[in-house]
Amino acid sequence: MYRKSSIGWAKHFDFMLLDLICLQAAYISAYYIWHAGNSPLNSPLYRNMILVFFFCQMSISLFNDSFKNILKRGYFQEFSATFRHVLLTVLLSTLYLFMTQTAGMYSRTVMIITAEIYFFATYIVRCLWKDFLRRKGASENGTRSLVVLTTEEMAADVIQGLKKNDFSGLRLIGIALMEEGSKAKIGSRIDGIPVVADAGTIVDYACREWVDEVLFSLPREVSLSEKIYDELVEMGVTVHLRILRAMQMEVNGK
Repeated sequence: MYRKSSIGWAKHFDFMLLDLICLQAAYISAYYIWHAGNSPLNSPLYRNMILVFFFCQMSISLFNDSFKNILKRGYFQEFSATFRHVLLTVLLSTLYLFMTQTAGMYSRTVMIITAEIYFFATYIVRCLWKDFLRRKGASENGTRSLVVLTTEEMAADVIQGLKKNDFSGLRLIGIALMEEGSKAKIGSRIDGIPVVADAGTIVDYACREWVDEVLFSLPREVSLSEKIYDELVEMGVTVHLRILRAMQMEVNGK
């Protein structure tokens, strides 16, 4: 299963590498289109631009945190983040050309086509790669992982209800307790299932551990957090809602 590294930029090295490949492919394609099938590798001037794009793209990625929280982004958020990243990369590259007084030697059309291809290519690749990581995480375990968001009082009954129903394809990997002060209970176990998060850490946990599905099972007096719900949905996590009475009926066999 995919795990994010804890070492700064190395967390998303795979995304950075794919982004770099998209940029170089976009530049070569743009030159090929505008110069009737020729390659920038045949021109010392345009060959130098390959290195310029490389350093500009890496600088924006590192200093602008372009890939921060990339695994949490929905499609619209990714679209906006990609547009900003591409714009900054092209602007920095253009600034370099002006600073070195070589801007007039390059075709503005090639730069524009490069930016357009780069934007669409890297956006599609980012989305596909995130989908691939999700599928890979699920296939390695043979099931879809499930986390239950509930209260400490309800947790045991919820676990019993899930075990009794034996939901096909779902593997309960943890419990998230939604009461205030539940953070201290993270790491403990309820009926053999670990407490993995509380209300303040469940979204980060779902991103880090590639949770496939989340079940909200809360008593009526505990309100459903719309913020948590929306963030999980934006991440592509399947969210289920269930009330206390339904769970009690399943456990008691009524």
